Amino acid sequence: MADYVQVDVDEIRRRSEELAARLGVRAPDVESGGVPPWCVNGLRLRRSKRRVVLVVGDAFDGLSAFEQEGALAYVVAAAGDVAAAAGSRNSGFNRVFRLIGFVVGVTISLTFFLAVIGSPAVMGAAAVLALSGCAFVVVSVVWTRRMIYRTDQLIIEVMGRPTMDMLFARERRGPRPPGVRGLYSRVAVPSDRQRLERIDVGVR
Repeated sequence: MADYVQVDVDEIRRRSEELAARLGVRAPDVESGGVPPWCVNGLRLRRSKRRVVLVVGDAFDGLSAFEQEGALAYVVAAAGDVAAAAGSRNSGFNRVFRLIGFVVGVTISLTFFLAVIGSPAVMGAAAVLALSGCAFVVVSVVWTRRMIYRTDQLIIEVMGRPTMDMLFARERRGPRPPGVRGLYSRVAVPSDRQRLERIDVGVR
């Protein structure tokens, strides 16, 4: 029979800090809260200003000790990647995100102004706004895929292949997010085959 372990937030915080030290990343803040069913391990990340918070749901208590350790390690590793990106304002992706955000903000204001005065140029401004939105999505997808590849490889190196195989198996059994979130997930999350190919060649 599997060894099931129930833990409280303080215990998860302690374990997260230990795993973060092993993985060489910054430990996230930890809190209990609602976790959607497509987060099959009962864990999710959220951004709070410049902090990364690990939210623990009830489903986490239903995992075996091995599953808890692997699931927690993966989310802690991903949180460290997100925190590093957020803390490096001069990274390439952050500069691109800020530039696109600036363009979107200016274009929204310009589109509104042109619409109010009835200028025919409003269509051009709307087209720029749409293209900027598409660029934001593309950059976000590229960053997400790179983050997943890096996290996969780090887990393999530190926790071992059995942990990664277990996580793959649990992800396959879980439901996909609904609506737009599910569509984004299909585009941004690499397939198992793509992730395994990267793992086999050791590319982050």
